[in-house]
Amino acid sequence: MSVTVDYFFNSPLELPALAEQVNMALGSALVPQEGFPHNYLTWFMGMEFSLDTVQGLLEDDRDLDFTSFRYSCGTRTIGSNQMRQIQVPVMLSVIQVLQWRADLGGILVYDVQTLLARYVRKDPPVSARSVEVPFLDVLSDTDLGDFERHLAAVSGRR
Repeated sequence: MSVTVDYFFNSPLELPALAEQVNMALGSALVPQEGFPHNYLTWFMGMEFSLDTVQGLLEDDRDLDFTSFRYSCGTRTIGSNQMRQIQVPVMLSVIQVLQWRADLGGILVYDVQTLLARYVRKDPPVSARSVEVPFLDVLSDTDLGDFERHLAAVSGRR
């Protein structure tokens, strides 16, 4: 059994440029999967890490508005992988970096069926020079600036 934790978001960049931006921000090594140009893969923190074009691939389901998003990035653990216990914290760290470096809000989803967080821009907007996180999770009214509190809120939804 595999478990995925994915971040669905939008970006004006095309996938190759977005992959380069994500690689620079995270220090990852995403490369196109052979035969699948819309799927970039690498190993990251002991898990499969992917960046994909998802537009038109998933249907909306209750509060999961997949059709609103062009891309996803996420981790996948396989079998009884020991890495599963760090999967959500790793993805929260990835999201925090992407919010700071690439201004990417979106939704965090557990195993393509459970909404864990919905990140929307804070009002008023946070200055680009601020260390404050520019997005708020409207489900828990927390943000990644208080990582432990936000992790507890998100983990409680799985």
